[in-house]
Amino acid sequence: MRLVVCERPSNIIYILQELHRRNRIMEERIKAKEIVIKVLDCMHNNLEEVYKATYAPARYIVHLHPDDYDRLEGLFSKIKEGIAQALQDELDALNRGAQPKGLLTGKLARLGLRQIDEMTYERAGPQWNIEIQADAQEEIFPGSLIIESFNDLDSQSDNVSGGGRTIRVVERHTASGTSRSREVIRNDSAPQRIYARISYRDENGLAVYEMTKPLIKIGRGKRAYATDLTLNASEDISREHLHIRYNETSRQFEIKDLSTLGTKVNNVSVRKSVGIDKATNEKKYMDLWDPLPFPAQIVLADLLVLEFAGVTPT
Repeated sequence: MRLVVCERPSNIIYILQELHRRNRIMEERIKAKEIVIKVLDCMHNNLEEVYKATYAPARYIVHLHPDDYDRLEGLFSKIKEGIAQALQDELDALNRGAQPKGLLTGKLARLGLRQIDEMTYERAGPQWNIEIQADAQEEIFPGSLIIESFNDLDSQSDNVSGGGRTIRVVERHTASGTSRSREVIRNDSAPQRIYARISYRDENGLAVYEMTKPLIKIGRGKRAYATDLTLNASEDISREHLHIRYNETSRQFEIKDLSTLGTKVNNVSVRKSVGIDKATNEKKYMDLWDPLPFPAQIVLADLLVLEFAGVTPT
């Protein structure tokens, strides 16, 4: 007697797996409309009441996962226009004494903002300023986003002596909820500090870059990767190749390698902060910082040399 085993055809299994994969990807994608709604929500979360006037943040930076960034990049001008128009419409509605429309109905009531006769709602800046950037380190998942909002009316005023201050609020929107952090940034008129100078030669010729903030990103940049020092060089240099920071606690410089082909400091390889997770076979990111001597020679992909020198840390 012959035993016959009936199995589901492999092509049907593949089709079911592919449909499941596509459904999961669609669920992870963030929609353009969701970005507009989250920015409006961010505005309401950060209204600042000052007697008879309430101020809304004027500047917003939206950070997207690189996959979402690439998919929506062709619509960014329309998305930013839509966000600016929605913010203005919302402000106008508040000034008419009406409750916000649509998905944000009742938001003010839930926030517990008290009503004041003659209350006005104003933008904390001369115009709506919307930026959309990619989260190059993939610290957020597809379908999630980070929104930075800035309340910087004082820094825009010519009448404020010695500079003003900016209130920066960061909101992380993920499937598990929303978290917020708040920071005050001083806009002083004092001369800008120079941490270090970097001399290099790329395809544009010899150049010197001054490091004027405690953390900089270096690479070929462009597209989804915002770099401080952008190199015109071979594709062997990653778009975001490395980071350099000045650690205020240890009073030392540090370097992090995010590249494909590696970085060396004085002929010693820097530990890589990008690897492959063997369990999932997916890219994983680690926050590995190595000491950066001062001065030092930094070599990117055994190809391009950065001479890190010039200013003694204080």
